[in-house]
Amino acid sequence: MTREEFNQLDETTKKIWIFEANKVAEREEGSSRFQLFKIGNLYVETKVSTNKGHKRIITTYYSYELPQEYQSNVSLVLN
Repeated sequence: MTREEFNQLDETTKKIWIFEANKVAEREEGSSRFQLFKIGNLYVETKVSTNKGHKRIITTYYSYELPQEYQSNVSLVLN
């Protein structure tokens, strides 16, 4: 799936894809938890408010665009 295809999905379908995806990394920052999911060759980062429990998609990446804080987690999953 490409970034464009994912971004064109409605919110419910995006959530289904994420629910069925492999979670490859998780980190906390303040009162937020960030989770990275792998869907085919696409990575989707979500943000969960630990206070309110709301989850939202914040960005999508291809492997060559991943922020530094995720790169070691992703390489562990690939090996």
